[in-house]
Amino acid sequence: MDEYTFQRELFRARAHRYCGERPDYWQGYESGLIRAHCGAQFGNCPDLELCTAFAAAGEMPLDDHERGYRAAIVTTIAASAA
Repeated sequence: MDEYTFQRELFRARAHRYCGERPDYWQGYESGLIRAHCGAQFGNCPDLELCTAFAAAGEMPLDDHERGYRAAIVTTIAASAA
């Protein structure tokens, strides 16, 4: 993902987070976007990754924050592949 696309997606996430519906989703999206774009510089979120792993195994439903986090990761990977 190039810097322009990253900044555009980050702005969109922040705008929705503060002015739209589902602020938890957009907070997760913002975190996932930064994590995917910056990698190890951003650090990690073991609790979120653990919850996401449990949800993927069908053991725990995802909440909005985790859905947003995963959506951002997928968006970043897709943009990088294009």
